[in-house]
Amino acid sequence: MLRRVRQPMDVARLEEGRLALALSELAEAHLPLASGGSACAGGAPESWLNRVVGLGMSAAASEDELDAMDDFYAARGFVPEIELCPFADRGVAPSLAARGYRLQGFEAVLFRDLAAPLSPDPSEDAVAYEPLDLADEAALGVFLDVHVACFVEDGPPGSRRALSMREDALRMVRHPRVRAWVIRAGGEVVGCGGLEVYGEVATLLAACVLPPYRRRGIQRGFISRRCREARAAGCTVATISSAPESPTLRNVIRAGFLTAYTKARLRPGTVR
Repeated sequence: MLRRVRQPMDVARLEEGRLALALSELAEAHLPLASGGSACAGGAPESWLNRVVGLGMSAAASEDELDAMDDFYAARGFVPEIELCPFADRGVAPSLAARGYRLQGFEAVLFRDLAAPLSPDPSEDAVAYEPLDLADEAALGVFLDVHVACFVEDGPPGSRRALSMREDALRMVRHPRVRAWVIRAGGEVVGCGGLEVYGEVATLLAACVLPPYRRRGIQRGFISRRCREARAAGCTVATISSAPESPTLRNVIRAGFLTAYTKARLRPGTVR
C-alpha cells in the first residue's frame, strides 16, 4: 500500500523531485545539478521553463556547479529564476547572494491528504469538466487559446510572451504523465487545466477560468474533480503551487490543502 505523505520535508522531497524531472523533460535543454534538481531552459527568454528547481536538495552546491548553472543560461541569453526550497542545503542562499541573486518573490507549495474526505463539486450541476482529447486538433486549439487568454491578460495574443506560453502549454499537455481538461459552462469553454500523476503524488497544474466566469465556484469544483481523479489513480497526496497573493491560494485552502513550505524566487541583477 502506498505511504501517506504528511510531513513538510517529505512533501518537499517528493514535489521538488517531481518538478525537476518534469521541467527537464519539457525543456529544450537542461543541466542536471549534482546538488539536486535541474537547470532548465525553454525555447524563448519569456518561457516559464527557464527555471532552476531542486538546487541543494541532495547536497551542498559547489562554486563549480553554480558557475556551470550561470554559464548555461548566459550562453542562451536567458535570465534564470531559481526556486529555492527552505529544505535545501543552508549554504546555497549565501552563495547565490554573493553572485548577485536577489529575492523577487515567493511561491507557496500546498498539499492535501487524499485519504481525507473530499467535498462535493460545488459547481458540478452547472459545469462540465471534459477530458482533453489530444487527437482532436480543434479541442486542443481551444484549450491553448483559453490558457493563453487567462495567463497573458495584459498583452496581445501574438506577443512573444503569448506565443511562448502557448508553446510551453502544448508541451505540458502532451506530456505522458499529464491529464488535461477543458471546462464548459452553458456550453461555452470557460477554463482549462491539468493534473500530473507521478507515483504517489498528483500535482494540480495550470488551472484557469476566463474573467467573466470567475467567482462562481468553478475553480473549487475543478480542484475537487482533479483530487478525485488523483485518488482514483492511486495517489495519496495532491500538491499545488501558488503565489501568496493569488486567488488560487484561497481556493485550495478552502478545499482542505495545507501549506507545506514556501520557496524563495531569486533572480540575478544581470546576465553574466
